[in-house]
Formats: sequence, structure tokens, C-alpha cells
Amino acid sequence: MRTPFHLARRSERGASFVTVALFMIALFGFAALSLDVANTFLEQRKENIAADSASLAAATLLTNDVQNVASITTEARVLALTNGLTDAEIAAGNGGAIEVGSWNSTTFTAGATVDGRYNAVRVPARRNVPMNFAKVVGFPAMNPAVESVAMITGANEVTGSIPFGLGASLLVGKGFDSTNNTIVLSGSQNSGSWGKLDLCGINMSSNPNTTYYIANGVPCTISLGESSAGAGAAGLKQAFDPIVGQIRIFPIVDAFGNGNSGGTITGFVLAKVISSTGNGQNWSLTIELVPGLIGNGGGGPGGAPYAQSRVLVK
Repeated sequence: MRTPFHLARRSERGASFVTVALFMIALFGFAALSLDVANTFLEQRKENIAADSASLAAATLLTNDVQNVASITTEARVLALTNGLTDAEIAAGNGGAIEVGSWNSTTFTAGATVDGRYNAVRVPARRNVPMNFAKVVGFPAMNPAVESVAMITGANEVTGSIPFGLGASLLVGKGFDSTNNTIVLSGSQNSGSWGKLDLCGINMSSNPNTTYYIANGVPCTISLGESSAGAGAAGLKQAFDPIVGQIRIFPIVDAFGNGNSGGTITGFVLAKVISSTGNGQNWSLTIELVPGLIGNGGGGPGGAPYAQSRVLVK
């Protein structure tokens, strides 16, 4: 027996309504789950920001002459809590604690040292994020974990360096007082070169240039491997006298030749100008090396007295 046409149409319409209803339920279900997932990613991002801030802040203390592990971990904890983490979340992270150690290419090792000094801080965290919709299908919560490692490394490039270089031999040679971290430059550094560097394409043999850029720093970024030298002692006293007591970035040069023959920049130091005495051939400069963070990391000597940078490595 044939089904009447109008009854068949009603049956098709009924089936369509059921299909649409099921589709809408599935659609709203996926939408609801996506809200939970998005919220989880948001919370993980907040964890990352807090952990990164904490590890970077604590890494600053790694430049201290005496590295106090308790002070470093306390600094990291305070910054982590200030930025939204909790002690419970830190304890739930990988390793369960903020740690000071060493970073070697790809691996953090707690408690290890590099040449007798720590070079990295690790901040872990794991957050419990309750689900609003996913719990209906058996997922009551998600637990995103993060781990931030910040390290101290040699400065590879800096902005604002002064156009006056120090011979690398001065850091270990006769002019360096390791007890007070001072260097005295008296007379020429090597073979008649006074230390001027023609950086940024600027001729520092011109006294106005020497005076201005030693006071204010050069207007470009200086990188390791650059080679440059200037000539003469003229203008050096006039340049350094006004900045006695101030801190400047000094490039380190592997060796100076005679006169204006140059050397290659191998690193940087932060130094406080202590005194500038005499004039011309009798001029001398005393500086005190100070710890600090400058420029971008990724190259150059990583240990004191060379200036360092802090970078996130994980």
C-alpha cells in the first residue's frame, strides 16, 4: 500500500527537524568546548608572563660579585606572585621549586655552575583551570604547565657605547687592580694609540666629535667583530672631565696598533669614570668596572669583568 503523499512530506519534515536539532546540539557543544580551550590558553599565557617576568628579574642578581641563591630565588618568587602566580602553582610545576643553576645550550641543570658561577634561573608553574562545559563530557579541569629560564650571557651588541676602547690586555695586565676593579690608562695604551675609535663612520680625531660622543655615546649599534681606531690624544681630557663619576659603556679591543691602526671589538664593559688627570701626552684616566646588564646577548665573553645581557632561553 502506498503512503499518502502528504503523510510522506510530514515524515521528511520530521526527520529534518531531528537532524537539525542534533546538528545544533553538536555545534553548541563544540562552541562551548572551544570557550573552555580558549580560556585555558589564556590562563597559560598569564602563567608564561608571570614566570618570564620572575626569571628575568632574578637573573639580574646573577651579575652580583657574590651570588646569593636565597636572594635570587626570593626575588623570583616575589615577582611571580606579584604577576599572578601562587606558591601552590609554583610547587605544582616541573621540579616544584624556583631554582638557580646553569643553562648549557638546551638544558637547565639546577645547582650546577659555569666556571664557579651560576648563569641561569628557572621558574616553573602549573595552573588548575576548571572547565565550564567540558566537564559534561568528563573533563572537569585542565592543567597547563609552563617553565621559564632566563640566563646571563655575554653582550653581543650595544647601543650608546662611547668611542673609546680599552685594550683587552688591560683587563688582566699591569693596569688592572682586581681588588678595586679599577684600570688606570696612563700614556698610550699600545704603540702610540690612545684608544679613540671611529665608530658609526664618525671621525673621532676631530675634537668636537670626541668631546660630544664620549659624553653622549655614539648614535648607532656597535657589534662584536667590528674593527676601528682613531688617532691622537687631543680632546680626551676635555671629553672625560665632565663625566667623572658617571658610568659609560666601553668597547674592548683585542689590540691597538700604532697611531690610528685599529683593532677588533671583542666585548664590552660598564665602567665608572673615577678621574681624568693631566693633558695631552701626560693625560691619564682611571675607571672602575661595575656589574650590569647591557645590549643584546648571544655572543662575547660571558664572565666578569665583561658586560653581560639577560635573555630568555626557555
